[in-house]
Formats: sequence, structure tokens, C-alpha cells
Amino acid sequence: SEGLSQLMDAIQQSEYGDRVLGFALACLTDGRWARPNSFDTSAHNVAAFRDWLRAQYNSDDALRAAWGDAQVSLASATVPERPDTVNTQTVFAVLPAQQRLCDYLQFVSAETASAIADFSNVVRGRGGDAFQTFALYGASFETLNNDSGHLALESLLDAPLNGFITPVSYVDRGLGGAGGFMGPVDSARLHGKWWYLVDDTRTGLVRDPVSGQITRMAGLRAEDVYNVQARNFAAALTHQLGLVWLDAAGDGQLLEPEMWKRFQTMAGAYAAAYGGGGYARADTPRTVYDIRPGVNPVLVVAVDEMSRCYQVCDVPLNELLLLQARDAASRSGTVTQFCLLSDVIEGRAPAAAVYLFVNAFRVTEQQRGKLHALLERQGATAIWLYAPGYFSDGGSSVDNIAALTRLPVKAFEGVAKSGSRNQLEGRWIMEGAEFGPSREWNPLFYIEGENVNSVATYRDSSKTSVAIAAFESGWKSIYIAEPYLTPGLLRELLQVVEQRVYYRKNTLKNDVTYIGPNIFALHAAERGERVVDLGWPFSV
Repeated sequence: SEGLSQLMDAIQQSEYGDRVLGFALACLTDGRWARPNSFDTSAHNVAAFRDWLRAQYNSDDALRAAWGDAQVSLASATVPERPDTVNTQTVFAVLPAQQRLCDYLQFVSAETASAIADFSNVVRGRGGDAFQTFALYGASFETLNNDSGHLALESLLDAPLNGFITPVSYVDRGLGGAGGFMGPVDSARLHGKWWYLVDDTRTGLVRDPVSGQITRMAGLRAEDVYNVQARNFAAALTHQLGLVWLDAAGDGQLLEPEMWKRFQTMAGAYAAAYGGGGYARADTPRTVYDIRPGVNPVLVVAVDEMSRCYQVCDVPLNELLLLQARDAASRSGTVTQFCLLSDVIEGRAPAAAVYLFVNAFRVTEQQRGKLHALLERQGATAIWLYAPGYFSDGGSSVDNIAALTRLPVKAFEGVAKSGSRNQLEGRWIMEGAEFGPSREWNPLFYIEGENVNSVATYRDSSKTSVAIAAFESGWKSIYIAEPYLTPGLLRELLQVVEQRVYYRKNTLKNDVTYIGPNIFALHAAERGERVVDLGWPFSV
């Protein structure tokens, strides 16, 4: 903090002070506030963990009851050992024996966010409104290890920050790829913050430092690079994000006049869509948007931070639920936003026709009531993945899943295999088509009871893995017990509940779409003609 203060003073007193707009707070791995894959057992961290526990529990008795340990105290509590995080046969923590682990994972992210908030306060206190402050933080979808420190974005949404900065996803970011968001970008807008998307696409251009000559890597077509950059621009444009083109290595990746002509066109398109210049300060007013003014999104993808603190297995499960489900939503062909679960529960997210809950493992009884009330009020559809509400006030139980989904959910005894077979003949999925990896999980769940509307069954056991129910109160519940979601299945489910998919039926290509304020952007996964049905008259 002292060093940052001195730096700010030096900048403000220099002749270039008025050319500095603000600071991007960067720290830890690659400057992105990501902690290494190990638990910090240093004396300083142990002391900080104990301080955090004191704030949470207030007394030794409360700590002992939570941890199920009659010997532990706030003065003697230690950092737990890092468990086997890749074993899919032990997915969740067993409470109260592993409450210490859940607490530590929560503490790691809380401390990380606290540091960011402290530094942002230094900037605000030293420079007032003269400087903007951003954090390279919020990768709720992208950082797959739960001890990364990236599970406390919610606590920063009301902090003295102007916003957040993340690159385009490093998963499936090439030509035809989804190029997904690392975090719940639309939640930032709901809290009056900006989110900047960094396009650091490798262009294949290199500048010789001696001769100054520019060369392009053999085999890399300029048009392919332009198309990837256009997709990233479309993502920023339709979600009202800031956009940064970055030559990360500083070796000439952007040294091409034709590329800058295209950037100029993009800046003009952004200005035409939202008014103002080709760039905007972070205090520019934010607005809710859609392809028609005043119409809410069809699909809201809700990701939860707290639920990840109750996982023992992280990367194998998060790859499926966070990365693949996120990208399936981007390929669903409908108006989509990405938000924190807390913004949905508290009613801050715009009303949607369908909510996709990718990892809502921990839902209290009070939150469950709020979700049911919201779904009934909006007549919406909930799509739940894998283990929704498994943890509630009384610990973990399959009964909690049944209570949240309102479907007759049961748990397999011990280890069971995922991998399903579709039971419906639909527009984008064929009857008998298989989806999901064959992998052993514990726990794994299924739906079994009278009048269950089965959509898919497990290949290994023939028990129902996907089911749908409609209630007299007006909302619908779709439970996907399989920890996997495909674009085709998601499109089909949207059609089943009579929501718009902008692709004509039988369009099997998994193209990426970004749909915004009177803007429709499509990034093709492969060659061929596309037929898009906007559903109403437009001048295009």
C-alpha cells in the first residue's frame, strides 16, 4: 500500500499524469490473483485463518460444534491438508468432519478479495475520482481449482472498484470456438461496474527488433485471425463490456494497418449501438438490454461461488459444469446472460424465461423459498445440473435436491457411472443419441417415481438421468442429474418449454451466437449455409 501510494504521487506530479486513467490491480500468478495449487501453512496464513474463524464463529464452542471436534479452539485451529481434488469418487465434503476444509476454501477467497479491496481503497483515498481502479479478478468459470482465491467476486461488487478485467477464455478460443467469458460478466453491470474483456489473440505477427520487418507465422491466415477478433468484439458489444486488444509479449502482434482499420470499424459499431465515442469511461451509465428494447433475456446462466467451497473434487467436475455448460449456453442460439446465483436469488438479475443453475450445490432453506417464489412469480423454467441444493441447513442429503427440484430424486448406492442416452426424438437431438462421459462418481443421482417425464436415461443403469416437471403454480423444473450438458440438449429443452431458439430446426451445427440490443452475431463452427429465424420483422 505504501509503495502504491508513492507510485501514484510520482505519476500525478509528473508531466504525464493527465495521461494515466487509472490502475489495474494485479498480483499472484500471472497477475490474476490466482493462488498456486497448494495450501499455505505459513505462520502468517495460519494466524490470518484463525482471525477469520474468530469473526465467523465468535467462540470455541461454536467452532467445535461446526467442526465436530471437541479439542479444537480458535487459538489452535490449523490449515487443513489439501485433499485429493481429482478423485471423482469423493466429490463433496462430509460434514462436520470436513467443515474445516470448507471454511479454509472460503477464507482463501475472502482474504484475496479483502486485499483487492484494500488496494482499491488506497487508490481511491490517494487519487479520489481522478483514477479508475480495476482488478484482474472474477474468473468464476475459468479457475477450476477451488483454492485459487477466485470465489469472492460477490464481495467486491459493491467495493470502491470501477470494474474487472479478464481475458477471453483460454478454453476453446480458436477459430470456430466459443471464446467464453471467464466470469459472470453481466453481474458486474447489475452492480454498476464495468467488465473489460481482453483480446490477446495470437495473430502470428512478429516484428524483428533489429530490422523492424513484420512477418506472419506460416500457415496462419490473416482472415482467420480477423474472424476470431470479430467474435470477441461481438461478445463485448452484445454484453456491453469494455474491450482491450493486447499484444501481451510486446513483440508486434498488432502491427498491421488492415487490423487497425477493422478495429476502427468495431469502435464505430460500438458507438452506434450505445452512443458516445469508440471508448467509454467506467462511470458511463449502464442499461439493461436485449435484441428488442425492454425485453428480458431468454436464458440466465447462474454460477455460485459458495457452493464450490463444499467440493473436495474440483477440476474434473468444474470442467464439465463450469466450462462445458458455459460454452453450451453460448452455443444454444438464444439471448443469454451470465450472472452470480446470489443476484438471481435476490432478484437483481433481469427476469428470464429460463435459469440454468450450473453448480448450485449449497442452497439454504430460505434461499430455496426465494428461488421457488421467483420461479412461480415469473412463470419461469429452472434447469438444474448434477447436485442442486445438496447442501442445506441440516447438512447434505438427496432429500434437499428433491426439495429444490420438486422431483423424486434418489441417490445411487456408492459409486455409479455417468453417461446418458436420449429418449426423445427432437429437433437437435436424436432418439438414442448418447451424451456425457462414462465416468465413475460418488455421489450420483437419478429420478424415479410415478409419472416422471423422462428425457434421458443412464447408459449403465437405465435409470432416468434427465426429467422435466410442470407445476400448477406456473413454473417448470428440469433436472439433469448427469454432470454434463450439450448445446443440442439445451436447445431441445428450450424448445420443449416454448422458448425461442434463433436457429431453424435440424440445424445441427454448434455455432456461437451473441445477441444484444438489435444485434445478432454468429461465429460459425464450420462451413455452410445458416438459416436464422428472428421471430419478427426486422430491417437487417
